[in-house]
Amino acid sequence: MDEVTLEAKELGQYTLEKRIGQGGMGTVFKARHALLRRATAVKLLMPDKADKIAIRRFECEVRMTSRLSPPQRDTDL
Repeated sequence: MDEVTLEAKELGQYTLEKRIGQGGMGTVFKARHALLRRATAVKLLMPDKADKIAIRRFECEVRMTSRLSPPQRDTDL
């Protein structure tokens, strides 16, 4: 997806702003959530890689990533 096409690309509640990475399974975009008005990352599987095994791996990655949270700041310092 080139930058011109990406400028107006919307995916549900997300507006894809910029490609930030690409790997064996898909592409990661910097995006903005319309309702929450905050930046996020959106990973899209490449259509030619979206077989049943890849989809299961992707779903597992999504579950693991959803458990991440930012580190807590130590206010006692």
